[in-house]
Amino acid sequence: LAPGFETLSDGFTAFVVAQPTPGAADSVLLDLHDGTKASRVALGWTGGQKAASLDIGGRTVSSAPSLSLEGPQLLAVTYRAPTRLATFRAHGEAVGSGVLRPPSDTLRDASVLAGGSFTGGLSELLVFDRALSGAEIEAVEVYLADRWGLYHPAAPWIVQGYSAAMQALIHSNGWSRAGADAYEAWLAANPAAPIPGVGLGVWLRADAADVGADDLVASWPDMSASILPNDGTQADPAARPKLLADAAGGMPALE
Repeated sequence: LAPGFETLSDGFTAFVVAQPTPGAADSVLLDLHDGTKASRVALGWTGGQKAASLDIGGRTVSSAPSLSLEGPQLLAVTYRAPTRLATFRAHGEAVGSGVLRPPSDTLRDASVLAGGSFTGGLSELLVFDRALSGAEIEAVEVYLADRWGLYHPAAPWIVQGYSAAMQALIHSNGWSRAGADAYEAWLAANPAAPIPGVGLGVWLRADAADVGADDLVASWPDMSASILPNDGTQADPAARPKLLADAAGGMPALE
């Protein structure tokens, strides 16, 4: 480890772009230590993965359980040694803080990344051996948000290629670039549908089901603008529903 991580006397700032698995048990992403619990400085997720956590010497503070699980998260955690204050930011917004005792003075030579306990996907990690200023934190956040297409109020990608109306929706919903593109694709596919696409997480239509042999349905595509995989599926052939072409007033239905 670089000089400075031995004592963390100047504090530290860490940035993470990761997608924790929804509903998974508490997990640790970054674990700095010398093999003892007292030396531990660990960053992870807790509360069904909706909150970030920081553990120093066996004591933990967590952010508010406000992290979205729809797509990767942009997280910044800072510990300022003089005030002993740990702060959490998600997508450029403050989401919690707490006071922790300073890390012990030791060489953290047994440190690990994830260490087999992180459940999810890690895209990028930056760790500074000092507490960055507010301006420096914002600059790194904006860079990461633009690089990965994640939401941040100042992310350049939002004003590049989207109408003013779409930009307003991105800001009001905190959409990533993938979420914004999914909504635009939904609008293009459903131009006349009098159904609001914002907030629509599942839309299953019998006439859109994938029909196989004997009119049995193995999968039922989600027609919503959600970027999560909400398709209906049935892997067991014996349990697959059957499509009836005129079951309800001449309309199709699954039985």
